[in-house]
Amino acid sequence: MRLRIIFFFLFCLGGFPLFAQQFRLSGRVVDPRGEALPLATVELKQLQLGRMAKDDGSFEFYLECGRYDLVVSLVGYKTSLIPIFIHDQPLYELVQLTLDESHNLGEVVVKVKSRDRSEELVRQVIRDKEVRGLPLSNFSQLVYIRAQETDSAQILRSDRDTTKGSAPFPGISLTEVFLKVDQGEGSTIKEERLGVKQQGSGSGLFYLTTTDGRFNLYENLIQARALSSIPFVSPISDSGLLAYRFKTIRIDRSQRPRVYTISVRPRALSNATVEGELVIRDSTFELLSARFELPKAHIPEYDRFEVEQFYKRLGDTLPVMIKQAFRYETRVKGGRRYGETVAVYSDHKPGQVLGVNILGMR
Repeated sequence: MRLRIIFFFLFCLGGFPLFAQQFRLSGRVVDPRGEALPLATVELKQLQLGRMAKDDGSFEFYLECGRYDLVVSLVGYKTSLIPIFIHDQPLYELVQLTLDESHNLGEVVVKVKSRDRSEELVRQVIRDKEVRGLPLSNFSQLVYIRAQETDSAQILRSDRDTTKGSAPFPGISLTEVFLKVDQGEGSTIKEERLGVKQQGSGSGLFYLTTTDGRFNLYENLIQARALSSIPFVSPISDSGLLAYRFKTIRIDRSQRPRVYTISVRPRALSNATVEGELVIRDSTFELLSARFELPKAHIPEYDRFEVEQFYKRLGDTLPVMIKQAFRYETRVKGGRRYGETVAVYSDHKPGQVLGVNILGMR
């Protein structure tokens, strides 16, 4: 009898790990001002398990009881090592990262020697964004989209095909869309199609709906949902100041105030950053336009993907995007495929939109 009891306890002890209960470890990564730090790396040292903080800086794990070392890091900030003890209940941890002063000091010295005002101008645009509470929300606008794509391989095959009855414009797809878009709080979007005109299949065309992505640089993250599940860091953000290097490449002194063209390059190899140029007006710190490419490793469907944008002041106060273009190309069997989509936006009006005349729409 005693032997049976001993075997019973040994069986229970051996099987216990299979049913070990897990508890939720959650938290948020913020900077010294309490603002979220998206894309920070959060890792459990003992388990070699890591993940990236979400847009609001949040993270979560499910762990068994025990002691763990939580390692949180982000470029430009000091790495934080926090001992975590999981008992019999969920645990929440607010992680505040501090700036790496030695890194910042080195950057300041370099800029003073070169007298390059590029980062200063970008900082002023970010400060102006925060003061004005950008990006805007709760507004309506009209959007006209014209997307065109050319497949050189299909055109070549059509030229060789003498059969009658082929498509009038083989290898060319063209679609025009006229939308009414209601932008709510956060990422809430409601679209209404007011008109569509199509030639060809249009299956490979990008950005026939505004839900394909949010590319406004006044947002902290560039959300290209139709291309990638991982967002890109906007250069016009606090995280962008740490993720990118800025350099003045051209100054237009014929305008008053002067207009600076600033190159944007990642500080380190990353698939969450872009590369391109910003055009900023001095004194008013107005973002006039931007051009950037998405990293090829992050969008394997394309060999090249470029975004060009134009902004203006709404009522001489709030900067808004008025136009953007997407240009992309990729190799296909027997040739290449080229595409361009142009989107034109009406003025932002709370609860209403301005009339826009679009030729050719039905």
